[in-house]
Amino acid sequence: EWINKFSNISYPKEIDFVIDLDYYNTSSEKYILELLKTLRKIRENGINIKVKWFYSEDDWDTQEIGKEFEITVGIPFDFIAKEREEYDEIDNYF
Repeated sequence: EWINKFSNISYPKEIDFVIDLDYYNTSSEKYILELLKTLRKIRENGINIKVKWFYSEDDWDTQEIGKEFEITVGIPFDFIAKEREEYDEIDNYF
């Protein structure tokens, strides 16, 4: 719901959207795809959007689903592998 409200307001010329999942399943994939489709609509209005997709360096499934999302929605993704030591640092970033 919040993403739909966001899509109706003024926003900057560029948005980095961070996705950092510890776990996902089929149900969450559906919601992530809907979120990304909304971001695509915002991008079609001239806003440069880039998704930063974090994944555990040993979790190739999460990286692959990110690549599938990137192809499906046509938004550029940066894929960022997290090393074990980085987990806490990234969590503290937000």
